[in-house]
Amino acid sequence: MCFGTRLGIPSQGDQLLILARSGFPFVIFERLTRVFQLDAAHLGKLLSISSSTLRRRRLAGYFNPQESDRIFRAAMVLRQDRKSTRLNSSHPGY
Repeated sequence: MCFGTRLGIPSQGDQLLILARSGFPFVIFERLTRVFQLDAAHLGKLLSISSSTLRRRRLAGYFNPQESDRIFRAAMVLRQDRKSTRLNSSHPGY
């Protein structure tokens, strides 16, 4: 299964743009915490989203477009970091 599909994020194109502009659903944040095994508070700090804002977003069900952009960018960085870690562990540098 494609990484973006597991999170509920289209990988590119118009669908991604529309979703980001309207605001990612909160469930994408929850999936990110599970996929990368991160505590919600820690991920919130990484995204510069306060705990009180996370509570409001959970209740509302959606993030705003700026927060959605940060979530998308963080997901791509975390994904790349995970890929790099896998590659490095399968090819020891000695």
